[in-house]
Amino acid sequence: MVKKKIKNSYKLIDTEPALRKVAVLLGGEKILAVDTEANSMHAYREETSLIQISTKENNYIIDPLKIKNLSVLGSIFESPAVEKIFHAGEYDVLCLSRDYNFKFNNLFDTMTAAKILNVKKIGLGNILESIFNVKVSKKYQKADWGRRPLFEEMLDYAMTDTKFLIPLRNSYKKELIEQEQMALAEEEFRDLCRPLEIEPVTPESIFFNLIRKGKLNRRQKSVMWKLINIRDREAKKRDRPLFKVFSDKMILRIATELPRTKEKLSKIKGMSPFNMSKYAPRFLEEVRAKTALYPKKESRKKQRGGRGYLLRLEKIKKWRTLTGKKNNLASELVLPRHLMENIARKNPKTAGDLKKIMARFPHRHKLYSLSIEDLFQLPKALE
Repeated sequence: MVKKKIKNSYKLIDTEPALRKVAVLLGGEKILAVDTEANSMHAYREETSLIQISTKENNYIIDPLKIKNLSVLGSIFESPAVEKIFHAGEYDVLCLSRDYNFKFNNLFDTMTAAKILNVKKIGLGNILESIFNVKVSKKYQKADWGRRPLFEEMLDYAMTDTKFLIPLRNSYKKELIEQEQMALAEEEFRDLCRPLEIEPVTPESIFFNLIRKGKLNRRQKSVMWKLINIRDREAKKRDRPLFKVFSDKMILRIATELPRTKEKLSKIKGMSPFNMSKYAPRFLEEVRAKTALYPKKESRKKQRGGRGYLLRLEKIKKWRTLTGKKNNLASELVLPRHLMENIARKNPKTAGDLKKIMARFPHRHKLYSLSIEDLFQLPKALE
């Protein structure tokens, strides 16, 4: 069977007056398909670089790098009357929440639906090819969406990610209802509306993450801290992601081995000819220098309960894995990771405690509360 190549029609929205007009139209729709593109592979601080929205009839590409005020979209994302469809929407929701402080209600995630329905290949390209006989090019998966102008071919690629989501949602919703899995899906969709807070990557967080990977003395930690900051300054200056300057692994290797000559430094994995020419003098200077100050304590207190927490977490992880296999569900659909960690952290003492912890997950509580109570040997609630 010959796969259909896609040629999309869309309207490019890159001014505030045009966006206000489109927002009025979008606010009157009952269902929208949404996707975003970010420049995470190409900038020091990533930002949302495109927003694609499709209705049943029209496709729009919104350029947030040219429109300073996107607030008119906020009421649409927050509206419970307008259903917004994403595919693997966790990252999109996170970016939109982070960059524009948008709030969300009434979402449908087609990748989540695919997981619940036990679809084997859940990437959007695989699904579109399987259901709609559409071949999606992977040419621009890692493109720099922060560049301007964007090629027409790139915009056409971006629009494909939303064009088919409404009919895909219709198909998956029907299957979810038929398989009596809609309650689970809706609980997942509600959870998606509340993006998890992600700790920003800082020189301090990188430092403490790396020192956990090896036993380093004071001198080695000092060198590591200086190299981390050299990279951070360079990345800011060049507006590049950290990994495109040089890697964490290379920093750890240099800090561990402390090479004092160019010959020894050149043998460190990752020290390419370019890195040698650009950084060798600075690296050797820091390795040879006296031990300097470095962070002694993590700035953020870990919300963990010590060894007891880790033992409880391991216990509930094993239960979650076994329960998933028994019910033919991915383990994260049995309990989302953050809920599992919250149960382990709060260490419920009674069935009532567990019910409070799982208050936002009534479907999971109904299905699994008795098993979790047994797992933690909780006293049974009085009838």
